[in-house]
Amino acid sequence: MLLALMGLLVGTGHTVHIMSSMIPVFLMPIAVLNSIHLLSELAVRYRKTGDTPDAIRQTIDELFLPITYTTLTTASLSL
Repeated sequence: MLLALMGLLVGTGHTVHIMSSMIPVFLMPIAVLNSIHLLSELAVRYRKTGDTPDAIRQTIDELFLPITYTTLTTASLSL
């Protein structure tokens, strides 16, 4: 995916310089970070409730806005 993005930049005539080549380095940890937070919180809630649908619902209720803000901030910085 990231290789395709770099290929698309070069193919469309954009100059690939050090900052544009660092985009994947900035995006990947944030994508992984969201997943880790989500799975970690889900595991904690599942241990407390023992009910998978309820644990998922509670986790999404609590983490939806923070994950959305993180993702939107990251997307706007990479544009």
